[in-house]
Amino acid sequence: MPVTMLTHEEKQQLLTRIAAFEAATGVQLVTTMLPRCDDYPEIPWKAFAAGVAFGTLIAMLSLLVPGLGVLRALAGLTPEMPLVLVLGAGLASGGITIAVPPAARLFLSAARAEGEVRQTAQALFLEHELFKTGTRTGVLMLVSAFEHRVVVLADRGLRAQLPDGAFDEVVAAMTEPLRTTAWSAAFAAGIEKLEAIVTAHGFVGRGERNTLPDHLDSHRDEGDAC
Repeated sequence: MPVTMLTHEEKQQLLTRIAAFEAATGVQLVTTMLPRCDDYPEIPWKAFAAGVAFGTLIAMLSLLVPGLGVLRALAGLTPEMPLVLVLGAGLASGGITIAVPPAARLFLSAARAEGEVRQTAQALFLEHELFKTGTRTGVLMLVSAFEHRVVVLADRGLRAQLPDGAFDEVVAAMTEPLRTTAWSAAFAAGIEKLEAIVTAHGFVGRGERNTLPDHLDSHRDEGDAC
């Protein structure tokens, strides 16, 4: 099913919340949401291999276990039937991962997903020059829908004044809404947690003119990413 990105109303609420965050902290926040951060071409092949393995198991059972009479009869119709069963299971499994994103995620490793989302966030940070603030306190908050991952990247001026693991708390606050595809709620939770952290470490009031965009719109293909 196609991913449901932020609605116009949700985006306006997000922009209003970002403006309030920046006014309260002086930190410039940029948010963005992507349907996915990579095509992951290995996923259908992994699913195909799993389907073939499952089909082979069923074919072997149909031949070896007397109680599976229906399967035994199916396998015995023609010499090619076991092969058809095995390949059919593989093709069906691979096809499901193309059509059903939640099924595809079952074949995506956590390390691969985390790496792709972080790499995309780093590229966006540089591409849009989010380091161009006088105080070097820009922050990028990226949510990727297919991977159900969020990455928070901050410029060095902010990182230097926050304890290690501070942004992990922001990611943790957003994790539960991400699981339920509540994208707007995830951003809201993340901004609230980020504001609490930065104000606790002395960031209060607008520090400089807002030089960064508040939200980066995605122009990537938005299909099949939920």
